Amino acid sequence: EWVVPTLRIESGGYSGRVRHALAGVADRGWSYPLVLRPDAGQRGAGVKKASDAAEVEKYLAVNPGPVIVQPFHPG
Repeated sequence: EWVVPTLRIESGGYSGRVRHALAGVADRGWSYPLVLRPDAGQRGAGVKKASDAAEVEKYLAVNPGPVIVQPFHPG
């Protein structure tokens, strides 16, 4: 209960990654904003707060590696 839920998006084809991300968000009932970040410990480098699906798509277009998606938590 104290851990923010996550969805991991593997590297691969762009359209499949977008479908996986958006379907995963919908299946989990998450709402925007979402937090997107590379699945690599880079001390905050590459972290993005996405306000809508278009921003998720843009992020995945420029970040081809594995990505973590999480619902935004203000704490």
